[in-house]
Amino acid sequence: MKKIILIILVISLLTIGCTPEKQANQTIPESKGAAASAAGADINQPEKESPSPELLKSFGTRDLDNQTQYLGEIMATHKITVINFWASWCGPCVQELPELEALYQTYKDQGVAFVGVLLDGGEKAGLQDGKDLLKTAGVSYLNVLPTPALQNITNLMYIPTTVIMNEKGEMVGGPVVGADPATYDRLIQALLK
Repeated sequence: MKKIILIILVISLLTIGCTPEKQANQTIPESKGAAASAAGADINQPEKESPSPELLKSFGTRDLDNQTQYLGEIMATHKITVINFWASWCGPCVQELPELEALYQTYKDQGVAFVGVLLDGGEKAGLQDGKDLLKTAGVSYLNVLPTPALQNITNLMYIPTTVIMNEKGEMVGGPVVGADPATYDRLIQALLK
C-alpha cells in the first residue's frame, strides 16, 4: 500500500511539477510594479528607506553547503533580487541554468542578486544532483534549500518559477512561470532604470 501511495505521489509531482513547454512563457503579474515593469513603464521607487530588522533576518535558510543564509539581508543590500525556484529533475529548470548564470554575470555589479531555490535539495539524491548540475552549468550564484516561508513568496504551482524582489522584500516582477531568461532580462532592465 505504501508503495502505491509513493508511486501516485511521484507521478503527481512529475505531471504538475515541471511546466510544459506550451506554458513555459506565461507571466503572471502580481502587483502594479510587476505589471508596470513588464510593460517597460517607469516605476521609479521613492527614496530608499533603511530595511527593517524583520526583513534582514527573514527567509532564513541554508545554502547547499549547509551554511545559514538570510535572503532578507541579500534583498536589503541589492536593488533587485531574482529568485528562481527549480528542481534537479525538471528539464526546463536545468536548461535555463547557464542563461541565468549569464544574466547574473551581466548584472551582479549593478546591484542585482540571483538566488536559486533547489526544491528537491532536502533529499540527499536531489541535493547531490543539484550540486552536480550547478557545477556542470558553471553556476556561481547562491543556491539555497527551500523553506515554507520562502516558498510562500509566490503561489508556487509550476517550476521553474522566477520572482523579482526589491530591497524592501516586495515582489516587483513576476512571478514568471516557465524558463524565460529573456523576460527576466527585460524586467531587470526596466527595474534598473
